[in-house]
Amino acid sequence: MSRPAPRHRADRRVRVVDPERVSLGRAAVALPLAATLTLSGVAVSSAAWVSAGTGAIIATAAAVAAPTHVAATQQSAGSPTVTVTWQAVANASRYDVYRSGTTAPVGTVTEASYVDTLPTEGTYTYRVVARTGTNWVGPSSAPSGQVAYVVEPGAPTIARSTPDSGTMDDGFTNVAAQTLSGTARPGSSVTIVQNGTALTPPVTATTSGTYSAPVTLAAGANIFTARAADAGGASAPSTPFVVSLDQVAPVTTYDATTKKFEIVENGSGVATTYFKVGSASYAVYEQQQITVPPGSTLLFYSVDKAENREPDKTYTAAAADSTPPKTTRTVSGTQGVNDWYTSSVSLELSATDGGDPASGVERIDYSTDGGQTWTPYSTALSFSSEGARTISYRAVDNRGNTEATQSVEIKIDLTNPTISAQMVSTSKGVDKYTLSAADSLTGPLAIQYRVTAKNKTPGVYATYALGAEIGVNSGDVLEYRVTDSSGRTAAGSVTKQ
Repeated sequence: MSRPAPRHRADRRVRVVDPERVSLGRAAVALPLAATLTLSGVAVSSAAWVSAGTGAIIATAAAVAAPTHVAATQQSAGSPTVTVTWQAVANASRYDVYRSGTTAPVGTVTEASYVDTLPTEGTYTYRVVARTGTNWVGPSSAPSGQVAYVVEPGAPTIARSTPDSGTMDDGFTNVAAQTLSGTARPGSSVTIVQNGTALTPPVTATTSGTYSAPVTLAAGANIFTARAADAGGASAPSTPFVVSLDQVAPVTTYDATTKKFEIVENGSGVATTYFKVGSASYAVYEQQQITVPPGSTLLFYSVDKAENREPDKTYTAAAADSTPPKTTRTVSGTQGVNDWYTSSVSLELSATDGGDPASGVERIDYSTDGGQTWTPYSTALSFSSEGARTISYRAVDNRGNTEATQSVEIKIDLTNPTISAQMVSTSKGVDKYTLSAADSLTGPLAIQYRVTAKNKTPGVYATYALGAEIGVNSGDVLEYRVTDSSGRTAAGSVTKQ
């Protein structure tokens, strides 16, 4: 039995190769890089017999050092294109370039530079390892400085405006102080733009990519957009988000004629109208007719979609009333005679209801065609054309009681009559005259005359009989006049030389 060979006194790690697991007893052994290595080997059996050592194998290689001055430079700020450079290493034939976060090299080059394209946004460093021509690997360089790859953030979103009121998510609210919420790139600065004006200060999106921003609404529509900005630049604006402030309640009235409600709402729109008659419970109005018995009270109000509620309104139906109203007329103009007017005429109508209890006057109607058609009276009627016309009128109260038809004849004469003297003969210094008058509108005429001698005081007028001849001596003055049926007059005179 031979004695075990002494253990090799290597100052480096020795690898034991198991021939039962390594084909043909061959195996690769990784050894540290050195200028000169001496290799020898022995075999050990399962019974611990040790073979004689092999002859020494001497391997030589040129050592390579760790690259220095490793620098990473981006093509531009935030760019994904990075140029990695380092100080060339003696005896190196190629270089492996590692990016932080990777276990395999991202590239192998023979020159002392490498251009890398970053895959995703983030912060990165690089390190470089040199290799010799016989594939000896040197130590790793120190890491480069950091580079940051960032891109322009995507457009943020505006998801909601709170608090809402009334109908949810309909774009209307009656609360001016609102909070907009949405999503944006985590950590980005979000600027809200309201109706074209940027609001300050901006808000910062959370690490989970959400944000909220307080805003104050103006009356009416408010159009909001959001922009996000960070080291990668500024985003495009978000899709516009519209929320309208409506703080004006609707206005509801009851029409006793149609028995329906009339509602004015210029903002968010009416949500619901409620009503009740007397002591009944409130019901929802759905365009149905609502009958209010005599003496009963209708209570009602409306709420719009922004939850603005108008004050309670009331309508009380008139109590039972069987007495028709009574109309009073006032005719204004320049009065002539025989009920004629010698100017334009104004007719005013007013009515009172004499019931007990009275339901009140609902309207006055008038007619200018003998009652064939009736028109509701609203303001004074004016008449300016000559002639006679009859105006019929009547009043109706809120219980439907109708006054018996009344009427008034309005006669207007705006034209004076005409009168003239005609000389029919002359004899012995005396001229004979007849008088004639005309009026196409009013009818019968009253003609008068008088003859005044020279230097005498005029006398009274005498009535002229149609066809009579009036003698006029030298120096006399013949005066004549006519009055028509409305009181309009005309006059003339003749002086004999």
